[in-house]
Amino acid sequence: QPLSRDKVLNRSCYLCDEDGHFCARNQTHPLEELKYHIEHKTIDYIVESLSELASEALRKEVYLYPKFGLVSHIDSGAHDDMDLSHFLKSIEALKPYFKKFLEAGINLEKNKHTLREIGIDAEKAMFLATNNINTHKGAIFIFGAFLPFLMQGILQGTSLKTVVFNMQTFVS
Repeated sequence: QPLSRDKVLNRSCYLCDEDGHFCARNQTHPLEELKYHIEHKTIDYIVESLSELASEALRKEVYLYPKFGLVSHIDSGAHDDMDLSHFLKSIEALKPYFKKFLEAGINLEKNKHTLREIGIDAEKAMFLATNNINTHKGAIFIFGAFLPFLMQGILQGTSLKTVVFNMQTFVS
């Protein structure tokens, strides 16, 4: 059955803990303040979701089997210095940096100069988590180049083709 709003009791306001119906009826908050709040909540959701998807992509890659000499959940392939646990620790260490790459894309023109610094910090975190084993240096570069331009493209409503073109132009 459909659920009408009058059956939902005590819906709280987006901006305060008061009754949402009261705030809406009395126009307690300016429309611009509501728009700002909703926009930022949406951006936070996109950043969190894409960061998790980047981490999930790396987890799926390490659980892929068989691979040609690469580490997986089955064996270490041709690598005697790393195993699955190194990769899982590395992925967790990198997740905050995926967020930072995405956040840089919110205002990419202003933040382009920070991408290299974020990448260097991500690499340090990876090495710290893995006892100086290079598990994801290539992924840091790829995600560091792609995620900010993806975020910019989402916010500007551009096509994936344009996102990739902008990224390639920046990298080259």
